[in-house]
Amino acid sequence: MNANKILGLGFALLLSVPAYAGNDYAGKELYTLVNLHPDEKNLRLSSVNYQLDALLPLCTKVQITSMSRKGMKLKLVEGGREYQYEFHKTLRDSIDAHIAKIVGEQCPEAKVKSLSKIDREGIRDGRVYDGMTREGVILALGYPPEHATPNLESNEWMYWQNRFVKNAVRFVDGKVSSGSGSSASAEPAGNDNFKAPEPVVAPKEGFVAGAELFTLVNLHPDEKNQRLYSVNYQVEGLLPRCTKVRVKSINKRAMKFTLVDSGREYEYLFHETLREDRDTHLAKYFGARCDAKVKLGKVDQEGIREGRAIEGMSKQGVIFAIGYPPEHANPSLDSNEWTYWKNRFGKLIVRFADGKVSEVRK
Repeated sequence: MNANKILGLGFALLLSVPAYAGNDYAGKELYTLVNLHPDEKNLRLSSVNYQLDALLPLCTKVQITSMSRKGMKLKLVEGGREYQYEFHKTLRDSIDAHIAKIVGEQCPEAKVKSLSKIDREGIRDGRVYDGMTREGVILALGYPPEHATPNLESNEWMYWQNRFVKNAVRFVDGKVSSGSGSSASAEPAGNDNFKAPEPVVAPKEGFVAGAELFTLVNLHPDEKNQRLYSVNYQVEGLLPRCTKVRVKSINKRAMKFTLVDSGREYEYLFHETLREDRDTHLAKYFGARCDAKVKLGKVDQEGIREGRAIEGMSKQGVIFAIGYPPEHANPSLDSNEWTYWKNRFGKLIVRFADGKVSEVRK
């Protein structure tokens, strides 16, 4: 069933898809009709709609500067930043129909104002919350790719965080539901109900000297030597998530930053085991915005506050509390066992059952 038929069934709106040709838009000032989540490092977007950390809010003014069968270039009217938008081989809509879902000549601001408070919050934050409507999710995250979600009437929509990690959004009676009473509702597919941490806004200028950022997870520094590592050693220090920091310097070896409140300086070392590129790794730990009010359960909140993993915590709660497990030892977060290091010789093992911490072995 195509998007027009589904939207005609009762939950869409401004998102109806007119049959404009992409070239008809060339040179015009357009508006993004949904939030977009670009790869800021490479200035790329994809028709797959990867749920990356950056956020271009809906109603952002853009221009299409070029068009081909492989993709188009979108230029921000304010600032001139330009993105390559790829038409992936999995695209099932016509290019014209797909483009008309993404950009248009009218900003859907009035429609957003007519939605519920929880829908508006999700749209503002570029994320999904329990209780949101399908309409709100589309505006907040964009459309799920057609090859994985051919029918928008489905009670499960599949998004990709990257080529390897899926995020499922599940609905009950037309509203987002985690299925377990938790507010964490966007979950990678699988049987552990894991939700990746929420999208955040990446620093526009990138990770450069002078950038002011927030920690997105708790950090555990070696306070004696004022150091942190991409390996994410679980030592005794604690810098709570949403701590404001300022980048002092950055190179291939390390990033130095200071705490804005106190001026205390730390060195963040990129270990030889780091598999991701530097900026992708840093975007997991630092961002231009941090939502201090995490909608998680009581035991998750306790673990985050104390900076430790506790039995009963969700995977998302563990990531906020103690950061990501190092990639070289944990290539998939769908695993039911995550391995951290306390130091070069001592490990910390976090085991999960049914998506919750079942054992913490030191």
